Amino acid sequence: MQDLSSHYTEKRKRSRIPLELRGEITLPDSSTVKVLSDDISFCGIRFHAYYDEETDRISKHLHLQIGLRLYITDTEQPVFIDFQGILVRARNNDIGVDLIGISLDSYESFKNLMINHADEPDRLLAELGNRPGLAIDTVDIQLLKTHLSGHIREAVQEIANIYFATSDISVDEIYKQPNFEPYSPPSSAMTAIVGYTGAIRGGIHLSSNLQTALKLAGHLADERFNDINESVIDSFGEIANMIAGGIQTRLSKDLENIDLTPPEIIFGSDYGIRYSNGLSSISEQFTSSFGSFTVECFFSG
Repeated sequence: MQDLSSHYTEKRKRSRIPLELRGEITLPDSSTVKVLSDDISFCGIRFHAYYDEETDRISKHLHLQIGLRLYITDTEQPVFIDFQGILVRARNNDIGVDLIGISLDSYESFKNLMINHADEPDRLLAELGNRPGLAIDTVDIQLLKTHLSGHIREAVQEIANIYFATSDISVDEIYKQPNFEPYSPPSSAMTAIVGYTGAIRGGIHLSSNLQTALKLAGHLADERFNDINESVIDSFGEIANMIAGGIQTRLSKDLENIDLTPPEIIFGSDYGIRYSNGLSSISEQFTSSFGSFTVECFFSG
């Protein structure tokens, strides 16, 4: 099991909600420990074990990744939330877990659980939007790709209607990268990159040939461009930024805490950026009166 002790070194101040819920920790050796929560935040949970001696067994796995199931009902068919976490403390029956991963459906359940038990729910939501402790887990990659496919089309069409006064844009091809396929970024004449940080770690690529880029940038800037210049770069980057923002707005219905990074422009395949082979992606190729272009959303799982 990979040592992830450096994953979260910064101490975050978060509203902690006193809440006693039954839980189960799955250790790296696949053994389990039954626990009860003492208090919960969006970044971590403090537990105690049913039996004091269990703390010694847990402490052997300090700073390693663990699985965590938190039961929010105690019925015959209990409702639960599954997390991935880092075991950061285990002494004197005081067990601390930093939360690092959650499924999309569980994220919504967890958010509702916290809000329903908070004295100041607005403050709690502000904390979640400011800087999260959680990222969406790989178990929902296919579901996320399905959501993103619709979000990409809607965002592109919205921008086309508002800024380009046209609805003459159609999707030629949708490509969902298979889970087993190593990721590689698009290789086009011109690509704009806008990054996502927070609950989604990744970004979007807007790619096209130079003629399409010149026409798109020229329409937005209300100028005619024959060659690449700073205005073209700024305008093409702004189009990517608007598409990324449209996708962000739609994702934020479930995931409030997503931020954008400023656009960057790449020519050809000279990215100067190291991409992880483990990234997931979905891309859609569009045809328009300006030419063909592709929007890809990539993210870590």
